[in-house]
Amino acid sequence: MQNIVESRIFRRAVFGVILFNAVILGLETSPQIMLRVGRVLDVLDKFCLGFFVIELICRLIAYRTSFFKSGWNIFDFAIIVCSLITTIDAVSSMRVVRLFRELQAVRLISSLKTMQIIVNAILKSIPSLAYTTCLMLVLYYVYAVIGVSLFCETHPEEFGSLPLTMLTLFQLMTFDGWATDLMRPMMELHPCCWIYFVSFVILSAILMLNIVVGIAVNFVSDAYSERMTSQKKPLKQIAEIESLLKNLKESLK
Repeated sequence: MQNIVESRIFRRAVFGVILFNAVILGLETSPQIMLRVGRVLDVLDKFCLGFFVIELICRLIAYRTSFFKSGWNIFDFAIIVCSLITTIDAVSSMRVVRLFRELQAVRLISSLKTMQIIVNAILKSIPSLAYTTCLMLVLYYVYAVIGVSLFCETHPEEFGSLPLTMLTLFQLMTFDGWATDLMRPMMELHPCCWIYFVSFVILSAILMLNIVVGIAVNFVSDAYSERMTSQKKPLKQIAEIESLLKNLKESLK
């Protein structure tokens, strides 16, 4: 059973059904499509759920207790169980519970090894990103205090309070019309306010975000290198065994 579960055909079939189910979930968001082929989509969705249940049973039989040692297996198990709960009539009417069924599309991540490596690398980078996040929060707080003290009276909609100013600074970091909609109109009353805006954009959007991206990319590259080295180890062992067999043959001759 384990050979069947780990085969390429089985994995590709699972990936195809997950992708097909994701398309069905997207079509169900359209009221016009639901009026025309709503029943057909419902039948296909139940077919996909039945396939996922069979897949889960096969994997449980193949791996047994070791199945729950993998976080991705637990993730798949939780999504499938929650999807089964949504099929109960007493529960299916609840919108919050029905949201669990939409998580079937997230299983695309767990079905691809490459995407698993990326997600695992991002999760491993969270402790390192915590210090960068703290530094960014300090930067936000300092600039928010300065912004309230400088622009509170003239622009209360953007800098009327500390939380509102931090929201405005977040808009600056995302480059959402900060120059044309915010900075240039304020320069009529505060000609030197460009120093405040430009310095914050350079420090937050350009410098800090590049540091965050660099940390994430570093962890992803390390994860890929670890995978490559783990794949090369069996090849080295096979080469060593072949060399030993050749030496034995030569010694016997």
